[in-house]
Amino acid sequence: MGFCVGALAASGGAAASPWELYDGSGAAASPPLGIVGGHTLDAGEWELGYRYFRQRRDGNRDARHRESLGEIRRQGFSFVPLEQDVERHELSLMLAPLERVSLLLTLPVLRLERTSAAANGDRFTQRVAGLGDVELRALVRFQQNRGQTLHLTLGFGLPTGRVDVRGETPRGLERLPYEMQLGSGSYDFLPALTYLGRYQTLSWGGQMSGVYRMTTNRKGYRRRNGYDLSVWFAHRFDARWSASVRMAYRNWNNVRNDDNALDGAFDPSADARRQAGQRVDLGPGVQVSIPGMPKARLLVEALWPVFRDLDGPQLETDWTVQAGWKWGF
Repeated sequence: MGFCVGALAASGGAAASPWELYDGSGAAASPPLGIVGGHTLDAGEWELGYRYFRQRRDGNRDARHRESLGEIRRQGFSFVPLEQDVERHELSLMLAPLERVSLLLTLPVLRLERTSAAANGDRFTQRVAGLGDVELRALVRFQQNRGQTLHLTLGFGLPTGRVDVRGETPRGLERLPYEMQLGSGSYDFLPALTYLGRYQTLSWGGQMSGVYRMTTNRKGYRRRNGYDLSVWFAHRFDARWSASVRMAYRNWNNVRNDDNALDGAFDPSADARRQAGQRVDLGPGVQVSIPGMPKARLLVEALWPVFRDLDGPQLETDWTVQAGWKWGF
């Protein structure tokens, strides 16, 4: 997520190597916006950022097959989710107290909106907004040579988002399902390993990241664990802008234990055993330097699923769009 600030100057005024990872132009081998903790800073540098995330989920899928409302009804469910919008506003602060260590703090605010169908065919909409789980990360760069870097991320999520949000349903005021809660309610471990490479105007990279719920929350369950694997390729057209393409594989597990306030026989999204799945996304990204501000950058990325396999019936993702701004000092 974001861009890298800094330059590796050639010694003695010699010409920079085509393998040089950062050239001071603001168009370094930076990862797409959707890569969280994808770059490190040099000692003494810091960076402010903002990211807007929007995801659209429309329709249900069981395994690899799309399921209609009637097919889900025949399984005995009275409430059936039809669509959901997920919005995330995220502020970030990164600083580097040491040459090889960068610290990243992210503060998310979420807005969730879901429309479902009741047993009589009526539709109802639930809306939730508030603070999500604050995340802290330490990024440790342990290899850097010939235009290539490798860094390890050790991150932790704090249970600042609510897990007891209630909403109106045809049965009255009830606890909302797992994916309509603002946080995990637990302390989470967020490891990642990120590789970046560049040769002249071409750059590439990969990241493997995961989330592990270390504790059971106060509602008696652990939200799903999972891992992501991304690879990308980018081309810098000039010192001001570059374009990329990324493929992302995501795999997530079921919820462990149950929230006793939820009825999984009534609503599939409230069933702890219908939360797992895997998905492959593919899409482009663009990064543009702001004129007169060489260390400021605008970033956009869009992803569409090319493969989905869900333990459903479960709402499927149709597209994801992210836009952000980064400013280094």
